[in-house]
Amino acid sequence: MTTPAGLPESAVDPRPSTPLISMRLSAGYRGRPPVVENVELDMAPGEILGLVGRSGEGKSTIAMAILKLLSIRGGKATGEIRFRGRELLTLSEREMRRIRGREISLVPQSPIAALNPALTIGTQFREAWNAHSSAPYAGFEPRLGELLAGVSLPSEPQFLRRHPGELSVGIAQRVLIAMALVHRPALILADEPTSALDTITQSEILGLLARLNRELETAILYISHDLLSVASLCHRVAILHQGSIVECGPVSQIFARPQHPYTRKLLASIPRHPL
Repeated sequence: MTTPAGLPESAVDPRPSTPLISMRLSAGYRGRPPVVENVELDMAPGEILGLVGRSGEGKSTIAMAILKLLSIRGGKATGEIRFRGRELLTLSEREMRRIRGREISLVPQSPIAALNPALTIGTQFREAWNAHSSAPYAGFEPRLGELLAGVSLPSEPQFLRRHPGELSVGIAQRVLIAMALVHRPALILADEPTSALDTITQSEILGLLARLNRELETAILYISHDLLSVASLCHRVAILHQGSIVECGPVSQIFARPQHPYTRKLLASIPRHPL
């Protein structure tokens, strides 16, 4: 079945009764009005939720609030963010470090900028392991080849000796996805992960995320302004407008029967190509 826009219908809403993460969140930056206010969202284990909105609507602010990193940018979050039964906003930085990167990982928007240009790819995998585990890296090293193969990257020593500047943007994005999976997190925050990629590579990365979700049952908060990619990847979609969630539901429902005027406006902007 397809939506009226000619898009594939996503899987049935997979949510069980107990969410992986749920939030009632307000957040903003010093000296400015709130960016998001009383945003309510929940995600099930293994779910892919699309968070859609224009630039500046607060999508990345929500991701940084989940990671408890808003203070780095002079921001502050209030409300509740419960992850696996723990209230993240009340955790100390030391406690949060045990979750950040290990149970919740981030795939950022600009892959080349996110990697350290001075370090080899192999060294950066070692640092990603050591930052969140007290176990020796030697115990993880045999799994690294399997992890790289899982995201269609070579595992030969010469690849791991390369520097980020020697990689294409698409390969660098695969490296970041592999790094996000080092500790098998329950949740990945994918913040505009395809915006810097060409159309073919975008499709490959979306297919990769869908496969990893199926095989590893990792939940993904997919942050994007691209409704076509959301329709092809996500189980549900939440529409963010003027700092609030104005509509949320299964992708097939939102695309076929949008209720909010802003959602209808977004859907009307999707190009419709003749057959």
